[in-house]
Amino acid sequence: MRGTNSSTIENEKGNAMRNRIVFILLFLPHFLILSFPQSSILNPQSSILNPQSSILNSQFSILNSQSSILNPQTSSWEIETENADTHVAFYADSLELWTSAGLTLWWRQPMSVPFTLEYEAMVVVRDSTDRLSDLNCFWLATDPTVPDGSVLTHIPHRNGVFKNASTLQLYYLGYGGNSNTTTRFRRYNGQPQPPLIQEYTDAAHLLRPNHWYRIRIEATPSRTRYYIDEELLIDYADPQPLLRGWFGFRTTWSHCKIRHFRVTLF
Repeated sequence: MRGTNSSTIENEKGNAMRNRIVFILLFLPHFLILSFPQSSILNPQSSILNPQSSILNSQFSILNSQSSILNPQTSSWEIETENADTHVAFYADSLELWTSAGLTLWWRQPMSVPFTLEYEAMVVVRDSTDRLSDLNCFWLATDPTVPDGSVLTHIPHRNGVFKNASTLQLYYLGYGGNSNTTTRFRRYNGQPQPPLIQEYTDAAHLLRPNHWYRIRIEATPSRTRYYIDEELLIDYADPQPLLRGWFGFRTTWSHCKIRHFRVTLF
């Protein structure tokens, strides 16, 4: 999506192979609501984001004891938000978030191809205060200005503002962006205007309120694919493919739910 300033509505808006690692993210076993002032989100000492936090450590179940990615001492979500008025609620097997501006929920552990990433997500519309827009995500994201490529390093600089993500390299799918008028796929290359690869504007490829979308991302050394409700929406052969990076759920000015987050490494 095209970067805009913060006063403009965002445009994002195997046979069990021995080396296959399957792991599932399970959310907190009891209800918890977290309200994040900006300082606590970015403060590395915050008990919310500290990887030693018992809150975050209890979110994960490791199905393969050899997996280092889901080590409970290092796994969590990292929140990058544009506005302090952001709330995240963790339930038994899902999370719910409310934000009045831009927000990226980063999975803190990087992934290398090949992998499959799956989850279900919904934009909630219950009354006139809820906005139907921006069921978006980043994947294989890296920051070329950081030695290890971590997108987490410069969270304070980007501060949840969508146009600031243009400094990254990543794949982006903005489903129902621009107040649910466009669905766009971009390949960010670290430049101010990421190239638009594919776009949909028909109603069949825009958001429905209160609908659980089944999302699957497949990434291999040669291609990246995005499925929604079993439809192959994007099948992109990148001439300079991204092979390692971070995943982020992205939205702006919306009320969303996410459940059944699952990653399979091959």
